[in-house]
Amino acid sequence: MSKSKESKDKTTSSKRAKPARLGDLLTPNYLVFCEYVLFGQDQGVSLVKLIDQVGTANLPVTPPRLSLVAEFARCAAVSASDFRVLKPVLMVQLRNPAGKRIDLGEYPVSEMSADKMWNIHRLILDLSMGISFGSEGRYMFEVYGRTEKTEFELVSQKVLPIYLQKKKKL
Repeated sequence: MSKSKESKDKTTSSKRAKPARLGDLLTPNYLVFCEYVLFGQDQGVSLVKLIDQVGTANLPVTPPRLSLVAEFARCAAVSASDFRVLKPVLMVQLRNPAGKRIDLGEYPVSEMSADKMWNIHRLILDLSMGISFGSEGRYMFEVYGRTEKTEFELVSQKVLPIYLQKKKKL
């Protein structure tokens, strides 16, 4: 085999190497809580009333409006075909102040358009009236990810403190 053909074969085979971990495919941009998520005609997302803590007079509390929004950017070197082959999945868990984990579901990463260099994937969960916080403390929302042949790994996390508001004296 000639040196030029051997060199070309090495280059081609290195291009075929697939990233194995979710971190090789996606980079987390943000993880936030808000009351409302609005979608524009240009595919833009507006987050209304960001929430960084929940104060309540009584426990348990079930927030009437609560959405979790996580955004990830596809790494530039990853093609849409890599996404189809590796079948990335996100999983969300809530860890309460006592350390108990509650599964909030698994979410396959949708196929991303190949016509853009940087593609965005958003995970938007409407938790309104569906999640109850039973005690004061730090609730940890954790987003894990995996590809078809790997185990779940932590990719992003956010704390949501829940506290009792002191009653005002008259």
